[in-house]
Amino acid sequence: MVQLDNLIIVSQLQFLFFFFLGYFFFLKKILPIISMELKFKQKILLSHMKWFSNNVNKLVFYRHSYFSLLVKFRLLLEIFNLFTKKRNLFFGVYDIDLLSIRFQYINKYGKK
Repeated sequence: MVQLDNLIIVSQLQFLFFFFLGYFFFLKKILPIISMELKFKQKILLSHMKWFSNNVNKLVFYRHSYFSLLVKFRLLLEIFNLFTKKRNLFFGVYDIDLLSIRFQYINKYGKK
């Protein structure tokens, strides 16, 4: 069956062509991006380790006061965000819209 052999060979050649096309695309385009990201993360990690090794004595000495200052600052930021940012409480609905939905729900289902 010559026709069947030709069909099998053509489909295998198409598979090899698309496989190697994808393989070379991966090698030329995607692999350098991944390599660059890993090198960047390694440099950041090394710089953090160097900073920590240079400042470890300062961190131990100032740990208690720095931590309490950090907790107070975080609390201040949370209070500030409470007043300035709109909070997504119920599927992105907040403020007056949330109150009107709640009022409609209570009128419809709450008082029976």
